[in-house]
Amino acid sequence: MVWPMEVGAQQQPMYTQYMFNGLAINPAYAGSQETFTASGLFRKQWVGINDAPQTQTFSAHSPLDKLRQRKRPGSKVSLGLTIFNDRIAITDQTGIYGAYAYRLRMINNAYFSMGLQAGVSQFRIKYSALSLDDPSFLKGDINEWVPNFGGGLYYNTQRFYVGFSAPQIFYKSSDPGKASASIKTIPHYFIAMGYVFDLSDAFKLKPNILLKSIKSNPMQLDVNCNLFLSEVVEFGFSWRSFESVSSMIQLQVSPRFGFGYAYDMPSGSELSELSGGSHEIMVRYRSPVKRLKTINPRYF
Repeated sequence: MVWPMEVGAQQQPMYTQYMFNGLAINPAYAGSQETFTASGLFRKQWVGINDAPQTQTFSAHSPLDKLRQRKRPGSKVSLGLTIFNDRIAITDQTGIYGAYAYRLRMINNAYFSMGLQAGVSQFRIKYSALSLDDPSFLKGDINEWVPNFGGGLYYNTQRFYVGFSAPQIFYKSSDPGKASASIKTIPHYFIAMGYVFDLSDAFKLKPNILLKSIKSNPMQLDVNCNLFLSEVVEFGFSWRSFESVSSMIQLQVSPRFGFGYAYDMPSGSELSELSGGSHEIMVRYRSPVKRLKTINPRYF
């Protein structure tokens, strides 16, 4: 008897520098930088292990009035775009999602945003790349397009942020009779929070947390703490439950461009002996606001 196999687990790409790449996990983050912002990220996981995960992500977002190049700002609507590719061994996922956020200005220069996103992901599994005699894999490769949508809430001030999001809401399972395995998409839920403390005129401390919940998987917690130096250089350390510890550095090389690097070391598993760790590189661009001579400091 041939038993069909379901492919599930975590389907949203994983990031160590999530606090600088908010649109990737929450559509309500769109427009929070108050000007056009774009970032590109490359992650190579578990160096030294064959066919280990690799992720490439591009995201861009902006208030609508900045896209229209209006001289007078004030649009409550922001738009965003995220494109990603996530590959591990013979499985490959490519997705493109558009985001819409409606931002309300609150008291004390705070903002509350509600966001939606919709798009499609292509799932590919290349069983033909395996040399196996198991009849379960004789029905061929899988190539499926799966639509999905998500939503989120985001509240932020200059010093504090908190967000809740479900970037993938639909629960969808394909027909296992079409192939030796079926693609199952499952909901993902995220809660992110951070705050900036003044230590002195030159030093600031920003702790962050990210809680991830995926059906049928253990809940995962990321705890991070970053130290700012003159709002130009930033150092940080992170701990991901049951998985890794990380170090990172962010450098604001100019008012427009920022660069980030993170290194993860597996801990508490056999991977710590087999892998040379994980590397993550990010480049970010933020256009200046015309009515200001410089860009306001952005801590997240």
